[in-house]
Amino acid sequence: MTPSDIVAIVAIIVSAIVSVVSAIITYKNNKANIGARRSEIAFEKRLDAFREYVENIGKLRFFISNNTNLDNEVEHQNFFNELHEKYDELSICYQKLRVYFPGHIDDAILEHKRMIAEYGTSEDYKNIGEFEKELRVKEKEIVTKIQSYIGFNN
Repeated sequence: MTPSDIVAIVAIIVSAIVSVVSAIITYKNNKANIGARRSEIAFEKRLDAFREYVENIGKLRFFISNNTNLDNEVEHQNFFNELHEKYDELSICYQKLRVYFPGHIDDAILEHKRMIAEYGTSEDYKNIGEFEKELRVKEKEIVTKIQSYIGFNN
């Protein structure tokens, strides 16, 4: 073997080592990028779930706000029938999105739903205005927890 053959063999070995190291580094970077992208997608889905659920809460609150002055029993009955429909819509939305809610937010949402269900099935109806105020407090709690979770501190 001549010295030039030895240099050529060493060059080939060094080139192979550089290629292997480069491939390993590229693989690890791609793996990290894929993990980061998956986390980003999951966070986006969670934000969409929060948005959709809060929109449904807003629709329910709008319905209740527009029906605080009911004069007779027929209007009360129509109100409670509509309230049941709105509650069912909210429940369907919750069932569809609940996998995206962390535990502490899920607990607050379940408490909110329980308040609506109890009011809608109670024989001793409270004043609708009082009920609306109680719901607003619970809704503010839910929104505050969501904002805190996503890092939006006001």
